[in-house]
Amino acid sequence: MGSNATQGSSATYVRSVRSAIAVAVSGLLASCLFVPACALAAEPVIGTAPTLQPSFSSSVPDYVTRCEPLGRVEVSVRAEGNPVSVDGAPAQTGNFVADVTLASGQAFAIQVGTGGSARTYTVRCLPSAFPQYTAQIDGARQAAYYLMTPCEDIPLAANPAHCYVAIFDSNGVPVWWYHPPQGIAVDADLDPNGDLSWALDTGGYYAFGLPGRVRVEQRGLDGNLANVLGTSGTPTDFHEAWPLANGNFLITSYVLQTEAPVLLSGKYVDTVDASFQEIEPDGSVAYSWSSAGRIGEAASIDYPYTLFYYPGLTEHVWDWQHIDAVMPYKNGYLISLRQNNAVYYIEAATGDVVWKLGGTQIPQSLKIIGDPHASQDLGSQHDVRAWPDGTVSVMDDGSRFVRPPRVVRFRINEGEQTATLIETIADPSIRSSICCGSARLLPGGDWVVAWGETRYVEELTPASEVVFRLAFAPGYSTYRAVPILSEQLSLSSLIDAMNQMHPLAPADVRAQGRLAFSRK
Repeated sequence: MGSNATQGSSATYVRSVRSAIAVAVSGLLASCLFVPACALAAEPVIGTAPTLQPSFSSSVPDYVTRCEPLGRVEVSVRAEGNPVSVDGAPAQTGNFVADVTLASGQAFAIQVGTGGSARTYTVRCLPSAFPQYTAQIDGARQAAYYLMTPCEDIPLAANPAHCYVAIFDSNGVPVWWYHPPQGIAVDADLDPNGDLSWALDTGGYYAFGLPGRVRVEQRGLDGNLANVLGTSGTPTDFHEAWPLANGNFLITSYVLQTEAPVLLSGKYVDTVDASFQEIEPDGSVAYSWSSAGRIGEAASIDYPYTLFYYPGLTEHVWDWQHIDAVMPYKNGYLISLRQNNAVYYIEAATGDVVWKLGGTQIPQSLKIIGDPHASQDLGSQHDVRAWPDGTVSVMDDGSRFVRPPRVVRFRINEGEQTATLIETIADPSIRSSICCGSARLLPGGDWVVAWGETRYVEELTPASEVVFRLAFAPGYSTYRAVPILSEQLSLSSLIDAMNQMHPLAPADVRAQGRLAFSRK
């Protein structure tokens, strides 16, 4: 009886959506009868049940629809001019409806026109568990794609079923996605060799601590595993897995210090020092750094109660630095220590601090020029990055000082020991972010920003004008968002990879005459 009830509900749903599409299509066509501009109504009107995302436009090549659990999509077409082919069927004009059988991840093509002038549009079935989202486009975008890991917010991601690695196009359409069989993917990147990589927390929620829980995975676009990496001698942390041009990875970790326990709330606890390693493809360690003996406890006076469990211990340890970013810079590395409210430049040869930006004052501290928040410049910051012109940017969540998140970009003068603020990016509608996020500068000057533990990813102009906004459902966010340029990744490679991960059965192809499609 339960099955029949479900089928009845599905049928009612399809009929109601079909009716809504018919009303919308009829209304659009009727309104065009008296508007000269609708001479371009030669373009077809196309809708689907379940709903097409976004609404059909001849300028948008890719779409998704949530066909689960029905396993089918109903396509309604009104073709006044060019004939339309749905899923490889003969092209038609006029009003018609086509049914397509579709499973999660699979796609079909809609072709408008015939011959060399025909245009092909892709409709792919989005999994029902994929986070809900909306997209808003308000201007020209410089990024072709946006790579991210949408998931339930830290620390509430107790259900990995709703956590994905995803690539959205500049129209806000997910054109590629991958769901890890276990665990939660964090900090995804496009590697120099064309693979994708991310840190995978197999514990089921974001946190640091259990032995062997975090690893770094490299996978091809087709989802096949290429390599698994991790730090050596200390637990692998998920905060940074930066792919280098030589094929190595910079991966964060923590080193346990038991020699001098610290008194916190009447109890002595051990501490962990920030660490990172450069790991080669075979797992060997090319370089290792730890803050032990180089950065003192006083730098973290604002964060005395950040405790967690460390592998092999039954008592809490004090995470008094909390490393959340590392990348190459000049003759060493930039690191971000969240609990210190500071960014450091570390010399590779000695491991020593060359300069410090923000936080408590030390002899190596840079004087900050041009920032109204100079005395509290960074507050629980994230995602320090260096750019080809030598400038340094930071995603400043601002949470330590209860202020809105912002992106700050500095010009560093080591000789004069100054950091001059040259650019600030902000969205006044985003009032707070507890942690996380990222800020990436595009060659054309725009920024792609994941606004920390909020549901928003945006591309903004240098004047902080939002040209692209992706909003996930409340309770979801992405750890970082990485822009991808058109020359870095082709649409055809994404389509081919998705078709490989979610192939059609040969019987389906024969029965439906489904086209094999791939666009350059």
